[in-house]
This record gives sequence, structure tokens and C-alpha cells, in this order.
Amino acid sequence: MLLENLPFPASANLTAAEILTFLPGGLRCADVVYRFFSNGGTRQGIHGIISTNRFPQKNEWSANICGSLLYRTMRKAGFDGWTCGIHELWHKDIAASWNEEDLSVAGFKTPCEIGEKGDPAGPIPFSHLANGVKKYPAGNDALDLTRMVTYAVEHPNEHWQYPTHYDELLEHIGGPHPPSTEHTDRYILEKWDKWVKQNTYINLARKRASQSTSATMSLTTTPRPMASPNQLEPHKSPMLLNTGIPKGTPRLLPAQMQRTKTLSGEVIGTIANRFGRVLPSHPDFMNYVRRPATLATAPDSVKWDSADTQNLLMVFGTFRYPAVTSIFSPYAFLCSRDYPPFRMLHHIDQPHPGDVSGWAENLRWAAEQHELFGVESWTECPEHMRLISRHRFEQIWVSDEWLADYMKRGENVQETVN
Repeated sequence: MLLENLPFPASANLTAAEILTFLPGGLRCADVVYRFFSNGGTRQGIHGIISTNRFPQKNEWSANICGSLLYRTMRKAGFDGWTCGIHELWHKDIAASWNEEDLSVAGFKTPCEIGEKGDPAGPIPFSHLANGVKKYPAGNDALDLTRMVTYAVEHPNEHWQYPTHYDELLEHIGGPHPPSTEHTDRYILEKWDKWVKQNTYINLARKRASQSTSATMSLTTTPRPMASPNQLEPHKSPMLLNTGIPKGTPRLLPAQMQRTKTLSGEVIGTIANRFGRVLPSHPDFMNYVRRPATLATAPDSVKWDSADTQNLLMVFGTFRYPAVTSIFSPYAFLCSRDYPPFRMLHHIDQPHPGDVSGWAENLRWAAEQHELFGVESWTECPEHMRLISRHRFEQIWVSDEWLADYMKRGENVQETVN
């Protein structure tokens, strides 16, 4: 049972992952929801943490129900018309003074404290916070509460009560740990949001490959579902995901469609490839002709040496995907890496023809630069990924593979319309 009126400690720093794992009823607290979305939270990131770290309870935390709960929480608290996408309308007046690194829940009010029905819950045994939990927060997802729950579960003869004994138990296990940037809501929720979207892509790619009659993805390049972000913390493995989308780039969700005009009449076509990487709308995109390539070099020069290879092999050996055998496969680390050592793009194999993700398009663009101009300065580092995506966006550059995929989808939709 979720205790929606279980009070928060009078003074405590709780990460987003800790709240969602041990206190999921906190999503019925408008202060919690406001904090998450003021710090870049998304419904996908929130649901990803809950569905990964907690056992399902009668479908209570499906993605749709999770979203409905967020809306209901905010609207009952007086935020009429609130949705995840327009939270900024309520936050903009205090955004300049908002401190994203503040993890304190001091003063957070439960639903019954703002006039809703019910009475304050608790106190409850600290160990009961582990009920329904299948995976504890790990790495930077965890701070003080994770240590406290772990201790309480491992010492059942000690009767610690939540939230009454919060300060006492924390001192008993060594005192609070100082939070860092990696503990903030933005860092954690964006990490989980990327993980959810990446796994969504993998499922789509695998389904697409299984349905394809013209090509089958080889065993050496098949994307594998990645481990949860709890298992991929930066200090353990530098395999965090990178979207490759420059800030300010217009976005569409994969399911969204944009209407375009073609010589064959009006059809419904999508110009958004996977993960919302968007190319500009064009009235005759079916007649697209790629512009002549122009030289584009990276702003800094990085040399790859044998030490980089050895370091990457160590990481790859620990976290490799079984079907991938080379560190230079585009899927060796699922996509581009966020932490060094960074691979040179001209060393990386070309992606599968059916892969039209932003990462795959960046690789094809870099391969063209290497083939035509001998450019060997681009790497998979986040800054280079953003710059290449910007180049592609400004040039309206798409690969033959992307265009073939677009044409195929356009024809399929046109057949459906007709």
C-alpha cells in the first residue's frame, strides 16, 4: 500500500530516485512533483525509475496511470490546467532564483495538509520503506535514505521509525553524505529519461529487423537492451547515453506526424527519425537531393593511442553486450559515449542500414567527411556529437539510408490513406 499522507522528515536531502523507490506515494505531493518538473523531470524518467526499482502492484504504475497521477496531484493542489509539458508557465516567475541542487524536502506538505481528505500516516518502521522494492538506488541515485533503509533491513532488532527517527538513525550510521551535482534531479531524471527512450528504440529496431525481408541485422551489430542506469554510474563505467541533439533543435516525438505536400498529392509523412531527431519540414522531401559536401573539421584535434585502446577494452570486457565482439562496433556501447576515452568516428564501423537514429546519421556524415576530405578529427564526445547534429540540421543533410526509410514509410502511409 502506498502511504500518500506519510510525512517527510523535517530536514532531509532525498534524491529523486530515493523518493520514487522508497516513497512513491510522494508523487501525490505537489511539492515533489513541482520540484521534479522544475528540475527537468519527465514522465518517462519518473516512470522508468518506478518500474525498474519497484515490483508492479496491479498495474498501479503503468506509464499512463503515472502521468494521470501527476496531473491529478497538481490540479488538486490548485494548478488548474497543469500538464508536464507546460509546467514552465507556473515556474517561470521564480526560475531565476530556483536552486536545482537543493534536495531538501523540508516543508513538503502531504495531500491531507493542503485540504484533501485523509489523516497523516505513520510513523512506520524504517524497514517497511523497503516493502515493494525490487532494486535499491545505486551509485549517484543513492544518498542518505538508501543507506538508512539498508541498515534498518539488515538490523531488524533495532526499532527505527520513519520519519520520527530520521536524524537519529542518520547520525547512527555515520551522518549525512554531501550531495553533488550527480545527485540532483536533473542529472538523475535526464539519465533515466534517456535510458527509457534508448530501450524504446532498441525494441523498435529489433522489431523492425525481425520484420525486414530485405536485410537482417547481423549478430555482430545487433543492439542489446542496456542495463538500468543504476548499473552504469559514471564512476563505475563511462557508458552514459548521449542524445546527440543540439539544444534548441526542434523536436517531435517518434509517434508524431507532420503533414507534407508531394507531387503525388497530400500524404501523411513523418520527418522525425527515432528519438525525436528532427529534420526541417520540406514541401518536396520525397524529391530531396543532398547538397554537395563541404569540408567540416572538428574544433579540436584528438589523437587515438594504444593506451586508449587498452582502457576501452577494459571497460568493454566488463560491460560488453554478448553479441558485440569489437569495441569499434557502433553498438559496442549502445551508442556514443559520454566519458573518455572517446573513439575516433572514422575508426567506428558503419551502422546497420536499417538504423536511422541520430547516432547512426552522425556516423554516416563523419564517414563522408573522411572519404571525401580525409577528415580524422571527429570523435564521439558529446560536444562533437552536438556539432555534427547541428551541421546535419543546418545543411538538411540525410543519408541514403535515412531517405530510403523515409520514402518507404511515406509510401506505406500513402497506401493507407488511399
